[in-house]
Amino acid sequence: MDLSNYVDGQELLAETEFPEEGSGFFVTVRHLSPKELRSLTGEAACQAVVIKGGRARPLDEAKGQAVIEAGMARLIHSWRGLTPEMAASLIPGLQVKKITADLAAQGLTEIPCEDENKLFLIRKAHGFIGHIERTAKEAELFRAREQEEETKNS
Repeated sequence: MDLSNYVDGQELLAETEFPEEGSGFFVTVRHLSPKELRSLTGEAACQAVVIKGGRARPLDEAKGQAVIEAGMARLIHSWRGLTPEMAASLIPGLQVKKITADLAAQGLTEIPCEDENKLFLIRKAHGFIGHIERTAKEAELFRAREQEEETKNS
């Protein structure tokens, strides 16, 4: 019996609230296996090498950090509730009025979940990476969501 034959293959997602319950900013996170998660969070990235001229060389620190950040951004499936005010509470110095005006010009009230915005939060919002990583590891969150989906479909 091979357990890998019994995985349904659909993407597993869980929603978490950041920075705390009641904040109104919800992030939907992808579930990854421990091996996949290690490769994203630096344990593998720190070991990464570049092959040049037939010789293996370690990635420089900046490139290694970029690999980790891009991997962490892949954990984020989507979000809702990231208003300019919420973003400013997470990242001091953001210009709320300018962000609000730019969003209004696009017919939006929330900051969209786009790659550059994911990376900005990863780099600037204290605790964001850790929260996303913890959520991606918590299998119970994914089981609860899976049970909710089954209940809806019954």
